[in-house]
Amino acid sequence: MRRLDILLCGSSLALSRLAGELRQMGHQVHLLQTPASFDHWQLHASDLIVDDATLAPWPELGETRQLSLQAAADQLSPMAAVQMLVLTREGEQPWQCLERLDVPEEASGNGADLVLNAMQEMVEAAAAHISGFSRNEAYFSQCRLQALPANPLAGLDQLDRLAFTHRCNATDVPALTTAAATSFIAHLAHAMVVHQHAPALLIEGRQVSYRELHAMTVAIQERLLPLLADQHGQAVVAVALGKGLALYASVLAVLGCGAVYLPLDPQHPLERRQMIVEHAQASVIIHEGDLGFSANHHALDVGHLSAVHHGADGHAAVALAAHQSLMRSAWDSQRACVAIYTSGTTGVPKGVLLS
Repeated sequence: MRRLDILLCGSSLALSRLAGELRQMGHQVHLLQTPASFDHWQLHASDLIVDDATLAPWPELGETRQLSLQAAADQLSPMAAVQMLVLTREGEQPWQCLERLDVPEEASGNGADLVLNAMQEMVEAAAAHISGFSRNEAYFSQCRLQALPANPLAGLDQLDRLAFTHRCNATDVPALTTAAATSFIAHLAHAMVVHQHAPALLIEGRQVSYRELHAMTVAIQERLLPLLADQHGQAVVAVALGKGLALYASVLAVLGCGAVYLPLDPQHPLERRQMIVEHAQASVIIHEGDLGFSANHHALDVGHLSAVHHGADGHAAVALAAHQSLMRSAWDSQRACVAIYTSGTTGVPKGVLLS
């Protein structure tokens, strides 16, 4: 048995596993996984070149024996059998089929299980042919080769994509695709109207309906929007509130206005809160009672704000017009949504924006 110098060109997981198998067999293996690695490779006199059709062909061919591991492109589904082929040629001669592998469909419809089976069969088949070549230089010329199939072939990177599919993944359902394209805040705005009488929050033993939460949100927005009118670009709104209806309504109000929500814990030291507000360049601070520090920002006190209208006859009702909506601004899923500050390694607050 000869110790072969084998060059593997490709980025698929199957080729990486084949590289490990060949190293265990004692061969010298060089795995090039990116086009850039071709430029840095100096050794051209390999005994065998193996690719997975994911990268451009190796430029230095000569008369070197080559193997190409590919899959039938029209059968890649978790509910269908996978056909894979081991192709071979010498130098720049036409490719011929050395072996055809038919991997049966996975009963569970799980693409990951199907791919594992397919990769195992491909690695075992390729390793067996390479082992035969290491024992006999005329191995491939003695094999019964066949013409290439008429159906199109694809690189083994298609198997990597197939691993993330499942028969229950109904990604081609138009209704689901449309729903996925709708932003979270738009879904929430619609749900608050549809489920207005359902309980949304349980605060200190009292249930708060979606209608009351919606009304409180709109009430805050009516006061917040004028404070944001002179802002250029996306505004940052700090919310310094403890847990309660005002906090949740303020968060929704900020998001519905298309601003960046900056959470401030009222229990944190005053110096830290002021540092975060200054660093984030907050335009407005929503709070209850005494803010605790003076800053060059608008302050919106929602401590005495209520979404419930109390009538003269003792009756109370939620003040919310039917046409009022949580959405007060065009929503872009790529825009910043929240600014999170951590202490950082130096103790100085460091912020990060999340979409």
